[in-house]
Amino acid sequence: MVCLRDAEEALAAENWRSAAELFSKGINELRENLAAGPNLALLVAAYSGRGKALAEMGRQRGTLPAQAVTLKAALADARAAADG
Repeated sequence: MVCLRDAEEALAAENWRSAAELFSKGINELRENLAAGPNLALLVAAYSGRGKALAEMGRQRGTLPAQAVTLKAALADARAAADG
């Protein structure tokens, strides 16, 4: 869960691109260590796509600040699923 923690720190520092990239890495980390069952698998699949889309938006147009609320929600959901 190091990547998700680092993503949260990057988000707090308003480093949007780094936060989105770290979030995507965190999702991949979750996927590799998937032991919590099918519900987590569905969550990982849903938020993996969102994190990648946010990262791409940030690269193309610098729009991640406008999407910070979405990324924060995705991080919170991923962390809750991983910790629960």
